[in-house]
Amino acid sequence: METISEKSSKDCIKNVEDNNDNIIDSVDNIIDGCNSKSNNNIVFNTASFKTLKLLYETEKNSIIKYGYNLSLKALGPSNLEKQNVKLVLKIFNKFIPEGLMKQGEKFQFPNYKETAEYIKIINRWWDIVNVKTPFIGIRENNVYKKPLTSSETDERYKFLDGFLNWLEDWKNMGCKTGMLTKETHSALYMTTFALKEITKYCEEEFNMKYILPGKFQTDNLEARFGLYRQMAGAQYHVSLRQVFESENKLRMHSILKICLQSTKFGNLELFQEAVTDNWEELDNFISEKLPTFPVLLSEDDFKKTEDFLPVLVYLGGYCVHTVLKKLKCNICRTLLTCEKELDCSTSLIQNLSRGKLLYPQKCIVNVVLCYHAKVMYYI
Repeated sequence: METISEKSSKDCIKNVEDNNDNIIDSVDNIIDGCNSKSNNNIVFNTASFKTLKLLYETEKNSIIKYGYNLSLKALGPSNLEKQNVKLVLKIFNKFIPEGLMKQGEKFQFPNYKETAEYIKIINRWWDIVNVKTPFIGIRENNVYKKPLTSSETDERYKFLDGFLNWLEDWKNMGCKTGMLTKETHSALYMTTFALKEITKYCEEEFNMKYILPGKFQTDNLEARFGLYRQMAGAQYHVSLRQVFESENKLRMHSILKICLQSTKFGNLELFQEAVTDNWEELDNFISEKLPTFPVLLSEDDFKKTEDFLPVLVYLGGYCVHTVLKKLKCNICRTLLTCEKELDCSTSLIQNLSRGKLLYPQKCIVNVVLCYHAKVMYYI
C-alpha cells in the first residue's frame, strides 16, 4: 500500500511534472511547509512501500547492508504481527532512510527520496513521543529525545504543531489510495494533539517544567488484551464470553499465585512447625501462614458450594499431588493425604481413579473450600 508525504514549496509550482525536481532536502522543510493553508502552495509526493522491498531485494544476500534490520518478516507481517512494535521499528529507523538515499540513487528506485523523507518524519515523531527519561536526549545527543515543553522555542513542540497540520493536509487530499485509514489517522491526530494539550495543562496548572510523553501510554492495557488472546487459543478476535472467562482466570491467578508452586513464583517454604501429628496445632499453623483477604465469608457463601463439594475434594487431591511431586517428602505425604473414605464427598475421585489418585485430608479440603468462596466473592 502506498502512502503519501507532502511538502510546501516556497516557489509556486505550476507544472506537476516538475515535482520530482523540486524535492526538498530536509524534513524540517516538509513540516514547515505544512503551515501553509493554500492548496496552491502544497505539492504532494508519493512514498511507496515497494521501494522498501526493492531495497531489501538488493541487499538480502549481502552481509554488510545499508538497510540494517530490514527483514522479510517486517515487509510482510500477518494481521497479528502488524501490532508488533519491534517489526515496525525495523522499517521506521534511522538506517532505512540512509539506505534508500544511497541505494535508491544507485539503482534508481522509484520515489526513494520521498519514501526516505516520510520515514524521517515518522522517526522524528516517534523520538518525541517515546521519551521516558529526562536525560536520554543528552545521552544520545538527540534534541528530539529531550523532555517536551510548551515553549515557543521548543523544537519538539513546534514539530508536533507542524505534524498536525501535515496530517490535516494529507486528509484533505481526498484520495482513495495512498491514505491512512480513518481509524489510524484519527488515533495519530488525537494522540499528537492530546500530548500538546497535556504539556500546556501541566505547565499552567502544576507548574511543571516539562513532561515525558513516553509515560502516557497503554502498554498495560495492550498487554492485558494480549493475555486475553493467548488464553483464548491465540485468536486475534476474541468474544465477550472469552474475555470474561479469561478475566476470571487472571483474577484467580492474582489471588492465589502466592500459594502456588512454580518456577515463576518460587517454591513454598516448608516450616518446621508444619511437621506435627497434632491436627489442632496444624490448623493454627495454616491459619497463621496462609495469606488473608479483607473479606468476611458468611455461612451462605459455603452453602453455595455444597453441590460442588466432590469437585473441590478432587481439586484438593490434585493440589496435594502437585505439592508432593515437588517436595518428595514422606512426612508431608502422611500429613496431606488420607485413606479412602466411602462418602459422597469423595465420589468423584472414586469414579475417576484407576488406583493412583490421592485423597486429601479434611484440612486441605477446607483450604480449597475457603479459597473457592473468596475467589467467587472477588469475581
